[in-house]
Amino acid sequence: MELGDSVLMTAAAVRGQGVALGRYSLVAEHLAGGRLVRPLKASRPADFAYYTVTTQGNAEHPRIQAFINWIEEQVEREQRDSDQVS
Repeated sequence: MELGDSVLMTAAAVRGQGVALGRYSLVAEHLAGGRLVRPLKASRPADFAYYTVTTQGNAEHPRIQAFINWIEEQVEREQRDSDQVS
């Protein structure tokens, strides 16, 4: 599912409909309340930070783990590429 609205995306994640990649300011309350968790522990400084979030029950789902692994690989690759350019 692809949602163009960050509020709808966050609501879908809270309902357990998958993983969301979103701004901390939009998910902080849900994280603090335990409705969402951060299955991806890595973060990267940016002008606009994004976090992957999902429900605790979905955090271990194989499809979500595959997505998280893919995201982690992308971040690592981008960091390696960035280090090589510097």
